[in-house]
Amino acid sequence: MSSGIWQRGKEEEGVYGFLVEDIRKEVNRASKLKCTICKKTGASIGCVVPKCKRSYHLPCGLQKECIFQFTGNFASFCWKHRPVQVITSNKYRDTFQCTICLEYIEPIPTYNILLSPCCKNAWFHRDCLQVIQLCNFLCLIKSVC
Repeated sequence: MSSGIWQRGKEEEGVYGFLVEDIRKEVNRASKLKCTICKKTGASIGCVVPKCKRSYHLPCGLQKECIFQFTGNFASFCWKHRPVQVITSNKYRDTFQCTICLEYIEPIPTYNILLSPCCKNAWFHRDCLQVIQLCNFLCLIKSVC
């Protein structure tokens, strides 16, 4: 995973459309970048905000609660620039259950707790949503194969 590489080939070319030449260039580029979190080299992911110069490894970014968006162009937001869910109403005073795992959660949007923008009173753990997304993706692949 890297911020500095694009799929220039067809899906069956290279590695799922990532050309070998581009992968080599990106490995070389990343080898010169130092992670702002662990201070080691090889930080191939950078914050999408133009003036931000933070680079990090995927595990470091996850640990620091960076946001990674895998839609269209890969975008990553560092911990300072990540989007934050804003709830305008303070009507959420009771505890709610995560709609997926049914564990009780305090209805305060944080990095790990999200309110559905479309379903009334539907709260989720970020990890639960990501597991569901992965399962849906794998089911889609199985049905296509």
